[in-house]
This record gives sequence, C-alpha cells and structure tokens, in this order.
Amino acid sequence: MFPSDLLNAFKTLNAYLTTDDSGATHVDHFNSLADEAIALSDSAVVCPVGDMIRIVATGTDRAKFLHNFCTNNIKAMQPGDVCEAFFTDVKAKILAHGYLLATDNAIEIMMLPGNQDAILKHLNRYIITEDVSIVAEETPTATFAIMGPATFETLSKTDLPVPANKQHGCSFNDTATLFTTEWNSQPVAFISVNSAASVTVWNSLTAVATPAGSAVFHHQRIMEGFPQVGIDVTDANLAPEVDRVAQTICYTKGCYLGQEPIARLDAMGHVNRKLYRCLASPTISPETDGELPAITSISSVGSGSYPALAQLKVSTAIAQTSLFAKTEEGTVFQLTLH
Repeated sequence: MFPSDLLNAFKTLNAYLTTDDSGATHVDHFNSLADEAIALSDSAVVCPVGDMIRIVATGTDRAKFLHNFCTNNIKAMQPGDVCEAFFTDVKAKILAHGYLLATDNAIEIMMLPGNQDAILKHLNRYIITEDVSIVAEETPTATFAIMGPATFETLSKTDLPVPANKQHGCSFNDTATLFTTEWNSQPVAFISVNSAASVTVWNSLTAVATPAGSAVFHHQRIMEGFPQVGIDVTDANLAPEVDRVAQTICYTKGCYLGQEPIARLDAMGHVNRKLYRCLASPTISPETDGELPAITSISSVGSGSYPALAQLKVSTAIAQTSLFAKTEEGTVFQLTLH
C-alpha cells in the first residue's frame, strides 16, 4: 500500500485512483492519459508501481544457492550487476520471475506485485547446510519506474544514485535502491525508496518528468512482453513458453532445478505454446468449434488497436492468417502478431 502522505501527493496531481479486489490502491493515470503516452514516447514519465516484491539473500553461499534455483547465471554476477531470471520447479514450470541485483554483501530479488510467500517458501525449503538467508525486505518502501528516452537525463537532475552500467546495473544509497534495464528499446529505471523519503523523491522526479499511472506502465510492459506472474503466466507454464529466452535463460550455466526439461525443449527447437506480443483490434466473435485463446494483458493506450499479450498455440500462430482471442471479460479481438 502507498503511504498516506504519498497518496495525498498523487491526489494533488489529479490522480485517478482505483482499488483492486485485494484492497490495494492503484494510480490509473494523472488527468490526461494521452499526454502521458506522448511523454513516454518523447521524453520521460515516472510511474508509481505499487508493492513490488523485494526478497534479500545474504550469506557466503547466496550466489551459488540462487544459481541452483533460477534460469540465469547468478554465479557470474558482480556487485552492481543486474540480471533477469525465472525461478522454476523441477518440471521447469514458472514459480516466479523478476530481476536479481548484486551488491557487495547481498543479492536482492525484485519482482512485480504478486505472491511473495510462494517463492520464499520454495527457496527456504531447500536450505540445508548452506550459509544463506532468504527473507522478505521488511522496511516499508515505495517503488517508482522512470521510463522513456529521457530517463537518464531525468535521473541526472536528481540526487538518486545512477548505476555505472546504465543498461543493466544497480546502485544504492541510504534511502534508495535503483536498477536499470530496457523495455521496448527504451531505458527503464526502477527506484525503491524508504517510505519516509517517498514524497520527497516523488516530488523531485515529477519536477523533471511527467507523472503517469499504471495504464502507461503496463502499456510499456506489454510492448516489451514482460510477463506478470499470476496474470500472463502461471505455474502451468514452462519458462521457455515466455518469449524472453535471450533475457532470462543461460544454457551454459550447468545444472539447476528445471534445467533438464528446458534443455530438452531447446534441443527440440520449439515449444507448443507461447506468450505472444500482439496488436489487438476489437471485432465480432468468429464462428468456431472451440474456445478462443486468452488475451492475458491488454493496454488501454491505443487507437483502434491495442498492444496485448496472448497465450497461443505456436502451430496456430504460424498457420493462421486470422487470429482471434478474447479477454477475461469475454471481449473478442483480432490479433496481429509483433
């Protein structure tokens, strides 16, 4: 949940607030979604992200231990490095997904809002004699994302610590954790700050960047094809079924939980289904003998067609010129694959 004084700061900027089924508050947009979308393309926006999952691994065996339970090469990380990875079970089914940040004495796992208890329970059940502790970060924080071509110009006008590696790096100070990556060929910086400093940091960012809400944040996430566990993928999906193999899976790292089925799929050369990036246009439901596939996420930013993520059979995506899918609410769209 956002601190009350931060929510008040959002309201002074005409935030449109919504509440989900769990009672969490979200900022959908600030006054003009169209202006936010333009700023995302032309300059920079700053978005409140909500309750990011933050898990901290400490101990001398932390890199070796995490290396054995996720898809990327954690043992190769040096302080200041960032990598993206899936955590999988023995069948390579997805349990969690996010970024790992290496510091001098810890590795921090940061994930989009979701079920942190499941991944904590999974990792801790395997600790036997290793010198490692894996716990949820207990210090209340607020997380913001700066996105757009002027991301680093924006950061240079603040007191926030900028990583030396601007593409995939992390840095820290007494109040903030900051890491950088790229979404949709544009820089992204995630900043988690102590709740006590959240309003000060928010005000410093909105002084030099356009405030934007979750609509713009998820638009860029969808354009990137970055999945949200529990929405776009579940533990019924294999890690290679998400089109992020290059970003998340190292095939030369050696053994880890789920490695054998992932290697087998790589040898086969394909998966049977995949999370595709699409453009979705509203249409009339076609006549069909079967259930339409699912659109898992769809942007509200667009005109006539909207960026979306959809779970499709690979054979269907390759063979058919006309693809259709529907949202959870039952709205049917015609898809054009990216």
